[in-house]
Amino acid sequence: MAEMDLKEFREGFGFGDQGPALKGNALFGYRKKEVDELIRRLDQNCRSMQLAFEDKNSTFAKGLSAAKQEVQDLKQAMDEMREQIRRKDELLDQCEAEIAELKKEREALESRLDEVKHIRNDETLLKENLCMQQQIEDNRREMEALRSEVLRRDEDIIRNQQEIQRLTDKSQADLNLAYLTMGFRMEKMRSLIADFNDVAAEVDNYIEGKLQEIASRVSR
Repeated sequence: MAEMDLKEFREGFGFGDQGPALKGNALFGYRKKEVDELIRRLDQNCRSMQLAFEDKNSTFAKGLSAAKQEVQDLKQAMDEMREQIRRKDELLDQCEAEIAELKKEREALESRLDEVKHIRNDETLLKENLCMQQQIEDNRREMEALRSEVLRRDEDIIRNQQEIQRLTDKSQADLNLAYLTMGFRMEKMRSLIADFNDVAAEVDNYIEGKLQEIASRVSR
């Protein structure tokens, strides 16, 4: 509770800076109406403070729930990004396996081509040689296309990794901010509760003094 609120709260119960305010002989005689009015005002102010405390507590709970949901969404996005990277890694492994197989075929074709060079160079063998060369050229172009695809996918993986790092940093920053905000609100709530307890204790002492004074008057 702020200092001005506490002052107004004290004045609302008849408190001044020097303690209870004396009005006429209000403290030297038994007046049931004044005691009832004081109790009613105490109850009304306590209810108002309780409603204010419940409102602040509800606001804090909503803020914490929103922060948890945002962190959960970020974690889900990171999991989806990791799954995409895993699939692309599997596709990359498959492409590398296909490239390795094509290299083996190329080596086999080159080996056959070397064998053909030692055979007489007639028309049939020449055509076969041309077909082999065409097949080798086709395989080379296919390997170049696969190599370009692998490079493109490598770039995609790097971009995805950078995006994951950015999301991770943002998630950590948001989580730290949520913890700081929660700590600040908890500290503010503790301050409000401490102020309320101080005022409640002061009011209890005042009521106890009034009741003792009334009891003393009645016993006389």
